[in-house]
Amino acid sequence: MKKDWSAVRITLLLYFIVALMPLNYYFIKGSFKSMRNDAATMNYLVSINGVVQALPSEDNLSIKMRAMKEIYLSLEAIEDKFINFSPNREYVTLFRADEMFVLLKEAHQKLEKSIENNIEIKVTATEVSSEINSFSKTAQEMMLYKSEMTLNKLYISLALTMLLIIILIFIVRTYMRLQFNKHTIHDHVTGLYNKKYFESVLQNSKEL
Repeated sequence: MKKDWSAVRITLLLYFIVALMPLNYYFIKGSFKSMRNDAATMNYLVSINGVVQALPSEDNLSIKMRAMKEIYLSLEAIEDKFINFSPNREYVTLFRADEMFVLLKEAHQKLEKSIENNIEIKVTATEVSSEINSFSKTAQEMMLYKSEMTLNKLYISLALTMLLIIILIFIVRTYMRLQFNKHTIHDHVTGLYNKKYFESVLQNSKEL
């Protein structure tokens, strides 16, 4: 039996239309990936700020050094998962977050020296807290901007996908109408003209 290639083509087009929707995620998954460590970064900053504010009132040197080690590890995590995170690079450069992070690390080093020498701890702790607040504000602005950009990309991707689907549906409808017109005058099995075509041609010939 002769295979109905027109039906196969239509089926493949319909499958393609269905497959278009999940492709939206592929085009914007990079934007979502850049947001992966944002919440953890803000948690690190809040934790660091709390530890720094408690340092001036602490008298035990070993506890202070342990707190400084905790701050150091948190800063390392922020640098690795936020500043140097490759999907985040574009936004970090745009908001100059890397430059502000350098200032925060320098303030942390000054605080560490102050604790070792037991001088001006309160002053340096205030400087670190101020740098944390500045960096946190920049990080929040950057995260908000990333969210807006991600939503814009999602809307654009959805709009383009819907437009493409509409075009494909129009193509399918047009193709089906052509195939329907074709099969009204052709026999699908033999490929020959049928009785309807013969009567149509005969009527036209009679009128001529």
